[in-house]
Amino acid sequence: MTQEYEVMESSINLWHMTCFQLNKKLSEDYPDTAAVALIIKGKLEKFREFLPLIKCITSEAIGTEDWDEIKVACNNDSMDRD
Repeated sequence: MTQEYEVMESSINLWHMTCFQLNKKLSEDYPDTAAVALIIKGKLEKFREFLPLIKCITSEAIGTEDWDEIKVACNNDSMDRD
């Protein structure tokens, strides 16, 4: 799974850079389109914050017992919000 994470991280970084470049190239002639590129770039930046968590939960080191604990913690957390 590490390889899948690396592909995902690489893709996100590429999309982020592409949005930056699109905004720069389009800002003068197509400001509305350039703004969309900035919005997407911002969403990618927010998603990037979760990459360490994604890397952790896709680790082969996490076993069945770990997932059972995660499930219990998530169920308890969702019950507290009701």
